[in-house]
Amino acid sequence: MRIQNLYYKLGGEKGGFLQTKWSGYIQKKTVKRNRKLLQDKGICALDAMSAACKEAGVSFGMEFGTLLGAYRNQGFIPYDDDMDLTMWAEDCSRDFENVLLKYGFYKKRAFYLVTVDSNGKRTRKLTEIALDYDGLQVDIFFSFRKTEITRSIFVYCPPVVNEKMTAREFVLPIGLSPRLVTVRNKQYPAFADPHKTLSLIYGEDFMIPRKNASATKSIQSNVIIHDMFVAYGEGFMLECGCTLLFLSMKRTSGFVAVIWSLIERLSSQVISFLLGIVLARLLSPSDYGIVGMTMIFILLSNVFIEAGFANALIRKTNRTEQDLSTAFYFNVLIGILAYCILWIGSPFIADWFKEPLLSLLIRISGVNVLLNSLCIVQTALLTANLDIRRQTIINLCGQIPAGLITAILAYNGLGVYALVFQTIIASCIRVIMLWLYTPWRPQEKFNRESFLSLWNFGSKLLGANLIGTAFNQVSSVLIGKYIGKSDLGYYSKASNLCGNIDSVSSGVVQKVALPMLSEFQKDKVLLSEKFREMMRLLIMGMAPLISFFCFTASDIIVILWTEKWIQCAFVFQILIVGAAFNPIGHMSLSLMQTVGNSALILKLEVPKKIIYCIYLAIGFCYGLVGLAVAQVLINITGALINMWATKRIVKYSYMRQIVDVLGYMVIAFIVAMV
Repeated sequence: MRIQNLYYKLGGEKGGFLQTKWSGYIQKKTVKRNRKLLQDKGICALDAMSAACKEAGVSFGMEFGTLLGAYRNQGFIPYDDDMDLTMWAEDCSRDFENVLLKYGFYKKRAFYLVTVDSNGKRTRKLTEIALDYDGLQVDIFFSFRKTEITRSIFVYCPPVVNEKMTAREFVLPIGLSPRLVTVRNKQYPAFADPHKTLSLIYGEDFMIPRKNASATKSIQSNVIIHDMFVAYGEGFMLECGCTLLFLSMKRTSGFVAVIWSLIERLSSQVISFLLGIVLARLLSPSDYGIVGMTMIFILLSNVFIEAGFANALIRKTNRTEQDLSTAFYFNVLIGILAYCILWIGSPFIADWFKEPLLSLLIRISGVNVLLNSLCIVQTALLTANLDIRRQTIINLCGQIPAGLITAILAYNGLGVYALVFQTIIASCIRVIMLWLYTPWRPQEKFNRESFLSLWNFGSKLLGANLIGTAFNQVSSVLIGKYIGKSDLGYYSKASNLCGNIDSVSSGVVQKVALPMLSEFQKDKVLLSEKFREMMRLLIMGMAPLISFFCFTASDIIVILWTEKWIQCAFVFQILIVGAAFNPIGHMSLSLMQTVGNSALILKLEVPKKIIYCIYLAIGFCYGLVGLAVAQVLINITGALINMWATKRIVKYSYMRQIVDVLGYMVIAFIVAMV
């Protein structure tokens, strides 16, 4: 397309030599790719469709080119590039669409047949939907009962002109019962006698292979010219009375997922940044310190909620409804237990910190734990399907009103309660929207085998996450207990700002790293290449940000947060240097999850945390600055250990990793200093 656009700008005309050659080249590449997809994934698509239809209680049959290949070749036609199926129009319901989505079929576009009566009234009916199954296009043509023994199928005939196209009506027989046709030693249904059906579509000599055979070019069909309304886009609209039901079934590519992840991260950080300016002027460092104490225990509880099941579901390519339902029930149970423990233990925590207000704040904030347990599966499915667009919209719809309400509460003097209610409001909105706009619902009972398969991977990841999260809160515990809540407020503010900057670049790719890398988990060469590309992308994003904030921290903090927060500037400058090494940890973790080596994650966490404790013990003797320096050393040590794991898995050498990381960092720091 770029070559075509350049050609037009230089004075070329549409239909010219370059445009024609380039379009032909792209078309040939696409056709070749699609033909390979059909041969490689056709059986998987038929099996998935069979399972989906069985679960939904509907019938389907092979049609057109797929039926021809099955009947004539007992497989797929070598020159075919998509799959053609049929089912009864009345079976297309919202429930069935949800089932299709669960089995990996994503909507690309829909076609409607539009008719106009003598009074000018337009009516339309859905005649075809085009689905995507892991890159393979699957066309479902809807059959309409014409008589007791015949049915009609409408097929559009390109090219499209002004969103109108001609259509052919195929009048085909209905069998008393579905006929089974063999495809690569497996049997799949057809709606009637295949020989009779194919004769009506392709002619009596259909058994003679013709490379350019096409149903739309067949003279055997009853030719009826109609105006076709073509609905392109991300969704599929079903008319239900006066209500339009929008069912998104489009699979987002990896590149688009990264773009939407970038939009989400940047938008979230902008909202957090603006809200932080307002709250820093309205609240005191001690308010942030008390909330920091509260979040220690909320974050630990959330680790148990996920229990590694979310990543286990994302990684599992053959996940079933039992897996999803089992993960959901387990997470809800853990959420209830975690909240009960927080409720009972909150008075003891308050006594230990000598902050009576902590007891009530922990009980209120604990509601987040219950809310998060309700949407783990929905979030995992969206991530696995790279539907980052929907996640972005949902998260922003929660953050914006939550931020506005929090600012109003803080302005009216509610202090720490404003910060507590911010997370609750955002979580509430997020859960509601996930349930409204994600079609999955638990349908199966708790299954022990599914639980064990998920637990085998997730338990080790749970252990690693628990150790990591608990350790990350050690600094907050020490400061809150032995130094003071105001100092904890300074440290928390600096640490949160550093974390926000880190998430702008790291979070963009990290969010899609696991589902994208999972596609290459069986090919170590491609896995290594993709991993290195993502790593370099992370560093390129991190280096300029870190350099800028490192040299302008004091001025920025005073301008935005006023002089009362100046004590956290130097701490922030130290922490931001350590953040430069975080991308290595983020990507290595995704890599180890991709190859299913969650045991290695846990094994690495134990020695890392022992070393980290030594750093913290020494750093604690020197106050806030000492703890910040200890955090930098922790990040560097963790990066070196993770580099060893990366080298072991994908043969990504130490030297190449160091060059990729330090090269961009040195350049960015030199530019910032100049």
